[in-house]
Amino acid sequence: FGRMTTPTTPGPDFSIVAIPDTQYYSENTARNPSSGGTGAVAAIYNAQTQWCVDNRVTRNIAFVSHMGDIAQNGDTYQSEWQVADAAHKIMENPATTLLAHGLPWGVAPGNHDQQPIGDAGGTTNYYNQYFNFSRWAGRPYYGGHFGTKGGVPANTNNYELFSASGM
Repeated sequence: FGRMTTPTTPGPDFSIVAIPDTQYYSENTARNPSSGGTGAVAAIYNAQTQWCVDNRVTRNIAFVSHMGDIAQNGDTYQSEWQVADAAHKIMENPATTLLAHGLPWGVAPGNHDQQPIGDAGGTTNYYNQYFNFSRWAGRPYYGGHFGTKGGVPANTNNYELFSASGM
């Protein structure tokens, strides 16, 4: 955990956005909800991250945290990871966020991001391909990572630091 200091004068309110369980959006199946499907598509995922960019100033968004379950099927379908990658690139774009390193954000793998599903010792090949620590290279809010997967440094355990309203 990071260290927090209390400012002598409180700063303006700020927001932290949590994005949980996007696995159905990245699955991008557009199954009919009336037949038991989710109806979820990649456009919903993109709309979530675009909302963060669009509301960055008015809601004083200091950080966005993806809570895991980025994909539905672990290392089975690369297409799910491509959808997630594209959605998060929206928040990383300095031209649209007007921030040198994009909107600060972080991600952690969930049980659906592992293969076999729910096996903490399983593989996270696509997670570490698309959300590798190198993605955050040069971003001052990225704190670091530790550990390996299959003997290779991995971003499965990582942390970020950010400041807001003098804290």
